[in-house]
Amino acid sequence: MLEAELIAFGLSQKQAKIYLSTLDLGEAPASQVAKYCGERRLSTYSVLERLCNLKFLSCYQKKRVRIYRVNSPEVFLKHCDEQILRIQTKRDRFKDSLPDLKSSLLKNGVAAKGGHIHLIKDREFFKKRCALALKKVSEWYVIQDAEQFELFREICSLTKKVPRVILPISEHQQLRRRTRGMMARYVPDSHLTGKLHVMIIGNRVMFVLDSGKQFSAVEVEHSQISQMLKVLFLLLFKMDFFKG
Repeated sequence: MLEAELIAFGLSQKQAKIYLSTLDLGEAPASQVAKYCGERRLSTYSVLERLCNLKFLSCYQKKRVRIYRVNSPEVFLKHCDEQILRIQTKRDRFKDSLPDLKSSLLKNGVAAKGGHIHLIKDREFFKKRCALALKKVSEWYVIQDAEQFELFREICSLTKKVPRVILPISEHQQLRRRTRGMMARYVPDSHLTGKLHVMIIGNRVMFVLDSGKQFSAVEVEHSQISQMLKVLFLLLFKMDFFKG
């Protein structure tokens, strides 16, 4: 499943296979990775170098042999940020030409579809949006710092779909009973810095920005962004430090 998600993220099938082989081995030279995944050594070395250039892997020299290892999965988030920045730059450059482009599309009977962003100020309406989205998916993913756990539980009560959730390890004792029946993983608090509550539901990503005084959330409906964040989530989920 994770290999398919990496391919959807943008890696080739061989890149995904070699990346996951390196992940399983912990760290290894190209020859060992090639033997493990059943690929030719030369092509494996080429892919490993490409993954290093993308910052997904790193390497060091040991007795004239290059040893490869997987970097922290946060690099995928950084890659997502760079992709989003590039998309935003293209969007800004194209903005002035958009009316003419739409006019041309309509003349030719073509409808253009893109992502949507919704700012939500009402807590109950937000829960309804989540419940509606959950009806259309078989699984959903949550990363949070536990400050919005009550809201998360309220949304859980609206569906029978079991979530995968990542929480800070400092909250394990307090939340372990309340996460029974869920697929929960706990990671070091340093991995979840700042206020964080993100839900990935199908092609929607929900960001809760509640400051305590006024509820606010952002719903991003964009298949590429949700897919990228899902890949990052699954990498963190697989590399969990502590299972609930």
